[in-house]
Amino acid sequence: CIYQLMAPDSFTDQSQTESGLITLLSCERFDEANVVSAKRVFVQPGEERTMSLDRAEDAKFLAVAAGYYDLAPKAATRLFEVPVEEREETEGWIFTETYVVRTPGKLFMNLLLGPKEIQRVGSL
Repeated sequence: CIYQLMAPDSFTDQSQTESGLITLLSCERFDEANVVSAKRVFVQPGEERTMSLDRAEDAKFLAVAAGYYDLAPKAATRLFEVPVEEREETEGWIFTETYVVRTPGKLFMNLLLGPKEIQRVGSL
């Protein structure tokens, strides 16, 4: 399940226990205040997949919960912060004002879902 979150706390709390991991694997909005979106994705052994997700409004974190036979919470969850890009803009001709504009950046993830756990996490 791929979650888009406003804050990571509730996901982190759920990912600490086996019962919490079961909740995460239901792929539902377990915390209405912080879970902006939940998307269930199925991956078969040996499959390679490229996905593109639109960032949900107000999402600042992306979290992954993978379902394995042995429910080991630390081995089956990962959390990523959506990068923020900053740039300065100036307005006005005579009386100029400079301000900072922040926009969500692109997050590229490379996950290797091993036979018993998420084995490798990297960025492209």
